[in-house]
Amino acid sequence: MTNETLPPMTVAAAQTIGGPAEEYVLLRANVAQNAKFVMLSDTTYISENRISNKMRHVFLLPDVWLAAGDHIAVWTGHGTPGFYTGANANTLPGHRIYHHYLNLSSSIWNDQKDRATLFFLDQWTTSVVHGRSLKKAA
Repeated sequence: MTNETLPPMTVAAAQTIGGPAEEYVLLRANVAQNAKFVMLSDTTYISENRISNKMRHVFLLPDVWLAAGDHIAVWTGHGTPGFYTGANANTLPGHRIYHHYLNLSSSIWNDQKDRATLFFLDQWTTSVVHGRSLKKAA
């Protein structure tokens, strides 16, 4: 896969054993971007490259700019967010890892059928849907 065909962000690694304090998903930015336009979800899967409609956990990533090659580690447990630089098996010299904590007390990635699914939200809108609509849907 060439850089032109890569999505804006990909899963680079994961640690799913050891409870929420040890559990994380490491994401790699393939292009410069603000992580706030990426949504991470824990989904189950039906078959290879096909996820179900069941999304058990949905998280918007933090408002942080990443350069191409930077990483964001999304930890399930508690901690203090921030950037760190240094040698790591998953990063190139000069690139950063931003650590983001969901501050949860229970594991998320605890089933063999779980899939870390990324959604790219270049645009989104919201509409109030509670109550009675002025028009019936066509």
